Amino acid sequence: MNEKQEGFGILDGELPGLKDENNRRDGHQRIELFLSCRKLRNRDLLSLSDPQIKVFAEVGGKIKFVGETEIIQDNLNPDFTTTFTMDYIFEVKQPLRFEIIDIDSKDGKFDPLGEVHTTLGDIMGSRNQVAILDIKLNNKPAGKLIIRAEIIDGSPSYVNMEFQGEKIKNIAGIFSKINPFFSLARAIGENSTVKVYQSEVIRKSTDPKWKRFEISMQTLCNNDQHRPIIIEVSSQKGMSRKVIGECITTIHQIQKENKREFVLTDPKSKDKKVGKIKLNYYSVLQKPTFLEYLRSGIQLNVMIAIDFTQSNGNPKSMNSLHAIRKDGVLNDYQKAIQGVCEILLCYDYDKKVPIFGFGGKPQGATDVHHCFSLTGSESEPYADGLDGIMEVYKNALETTKLSGPTYFKYILKRGMDYAFEEKIKGSQVYTILLILTDGMIHDMQPTIDGLVDCAELPLSVIIVGVGNEDFTNMKKLDADEEPLCNSRGVKMKRDLVQFVPFNDFKGDREKLAEEVLAEVPTQFLEYMKSQSKLPEAKSDFDFTKLITQTTLRDASPVNAIFRHSTPGELDTRLSHGFSINVNKVSGTEPLEEFKDDIVPEEKKGTHSIIKLNTSPERLEKHHSTLDGKQRGLNMREGEYRHSLDSSRHSDDPDRINGRRISNGSSEDNIFDPRNLAN
Repeated sequence: MNEKQEGFGILDGELPGLKDENNRRDGHQRIELFLSCRKLRNRDLLSLSDPQIKVFAEVGGKIKFVGETEIIQDNLNPDFTTTFTMDYIFEVKQPLRFEIIDIDSKDGKFDPLGEVHTTLGDIMGSRNQVAILDIKLNNKPAGKLIIRAEIIDGSPSYVNMEFQGEKIKNIAGIFSKINPFFSLARAIGENSTVKVYQSEVIRKSTDPKWKRFEISMQTLCNNDQHRPIIIEVSSQKGMSRKVIGECITTIHQIQKENKREFVLTDPKSKDKKVGKIKLNYYSVLQKPTFLEYLRSGIQLNVMIAIDFTQSNGNPKSMNSLHAIRKDGVLNDYQKAIQGVCEILLCYDYDKKVPIFGFGGKPQGATDVHHCFSLTGSESEPYADGLDGIMEVYKNALETTKLSGPTYFKYILKRGMDYAFEEKIKGSQVYTILLILTDGMIHDMQPTIDGLVDCAELPLSVIIVGVGNEDFTNMKKLDADEEPLCNSRGVKMKRDLVQFVPFNDFKGDREKLAEEVLAEVPTQFLEYMKSQSKLPEAKSDFDFTKLITQTTLRDASPVNAIFRHSTPGELDTRLSHGFSINVNKVSGTEPLEEFKDDIVPEEKKGTHSIIKLNTSPERLEKHHSTLDGKQRGLNMREGEYRHSLDSSRHSDDPDRINGRRISNGSSEDNIFDPRNLAN
């Protein structure tokens, strides 16, 4: 039975908008973490380590204890049943620390086995939401930590409704008519309600027909089909509002009993009817969440564009926005790149980022370029990871002459080309163009025209304003108040631009990242909706096979024990619990290849035990040279079985070379795993 642990800062509402399910934003979702370890160090002399994991999270700059797993006795490859429930927030870094310890006694004494530092974003951005991370002890490899994340709350339900009033009482008098609107409220307890929706006002009508609207089932009734919903019809006159009538229903009545007509009664006199309200349209639909798209394999690819215009100031001057300081303090461009990219790169598998400049003269150029690769190669404009981005930017400042003016359309065109190429290929890639600039742009209308066209592409544009210049035009591009309109009169179909002035978050790159990235999940979901594109169905991957392959096939040395058993067979059992059966080949001695690695021989009964310190890759490479036939490979529930002679493979998955095995070892295996060396 799994034990769930929760209750650290992120769940306790220290980050806004998490505790109230109704106010959750796109990119905020509850997830559950499952933990396993492989190839832990053994700290015990007469047995194996008894591992436990302690989990910590950084919230608001403070380290908080999340919880701990159970203790698993004598196991270097534990699969813990204790799970951890957390709130995932796309735009927040959410650092985590996992401490793996060996419990020595009941009094709580322990030996450290290593630790892992990561972020929740790194975990959620991993393929299949499975992160396989190196455990480090004193900066040396000490095994693997496998973290698997699963979404707890799936696709939310949304309700589409359209109401119409009929013969609503005219309380405006003989010479006038009411201006009706309605509101919905859900019951909280026995005597309280909370308003969840209010319609537009229809002027001068006793038979109003209101616009169709959409509301989440969570907001409407807290996903409780029997929770009372109060429909209240009122009239507005100037600044005053007066309730005309109300009625009560439930989603169960609407959905199961097909009730569509409700009688309004005077709230002061329940027996007094004041009209009817009809539900003309009702439907329920599921909306995929951002995490469900991530789970289907969606990647977020980043493209960076940096302003190299003269208004930034000479990079050699400490007053320049591009100044590279010898004391290591980052300039504002570097801080913005770091804050945004250390989150976005979690969702980019290869971490290769195209990085461009605009408004400058690259090395060897006499004219200003408005989109040039900062790597110096137009065919290979990619930087590797965050460190690579910082290095490419720093090097470009040494070779690029600042110039001007500031044009966005060329950079935007390059971003559109990337996004269009991914769309044509049908790949699961959504591009985010990060533009960092110090002020006014000089091609406002062409930029608007390009942004309107971007609506049909898998692309978002983030603009960070650096410095103290006039950012009025940037705010217009954000288009939060009114959609952009191109020179042909076409309005932007979806919101895809976010502008943030860096100085509003001076010195706090994490707060900047929160603000900059907060709209990305919503923009992404709006694009997917506009394309009628649902998350691609993925067949369930073999989690056991994944962690077996990854942990077994790394290059770190492992101890193996060879035991001569029946003639013509060599039984190999790796110290981390996997079993390999290898056939000898006539005239070849398998151990000869590894004679320099052999530890002095031990005797146990009639069996000869030889310890061998080597790596699985070296073993497998040698084995593959022993026989030219196709090797048989069967992976099942953590077992690794290898037979060089495929013609002798049995169809029985629990039988190798005609011999029945259990838990990855042969029937006559005399070894207790606790006797295996580390």
